[in-house]
Amino acid sequence: MNKPTVYSSSQGYFISASIAWKRDSWNEPYWLKHKSSLGSAVGGEDGLGIYFGDPTNIEISTSSFYTADNFNKVYNQNITPSKSEPRGVYYRAQDHIYTSLAYEYTWDKAYITVWPNFKGRVNTTARTHFTHTWSSASISGVTVSSSGFSVSITNSNYAYDGVSTTGTAITY
Repeated sequence: MNKPTVYSSSQGYFISASIAWKRDSWNEPYWLKHKSSLGSAVGGEDGLGIYFGDPTNIEISTSSFYTADNFNKVYNQNITPSKSEPRGVYYRAQDHIYTSLAYEYTWDKAYITVWPNFKGRVNTTARTHFTHTWSSASISGVTVSSSGFSVSITNSNYAYDGVSTTGTAITY
């Protein structure tokens, strides 16, 4: 999981974050060792978000999200965020494992980008939030506060939910 990165362009600022599964010494992703039955969903939806510690003077103009498998085929683009407000944006989408000549996992990597409008002075920290479920777990709700996203998970013994250990300072 990466902390968000802030970019500046002639159109303004945008903030991106991503996650990718770690690889072993054979360059195989760790999910391969824990794959479920082929063609099936891997638990409930997974989630990825960016949140701001202090949303003062932040308005979210737009956001985008997509996932990619281990062969960089794109999934889950053009979906609506589960949560979008000045404090943060969070997307949820189902992950699957498919097979053709090799195993393909639709959440091998995930990417989120947020285009904020700054309506005055901004002094905040942006952080990345990632949720993964498997087996009988699922995301049942998402709220956001000054401490970040709160993700409700049914059967949380089959899930992990984490935040980037460091954030990215944003001053404007």
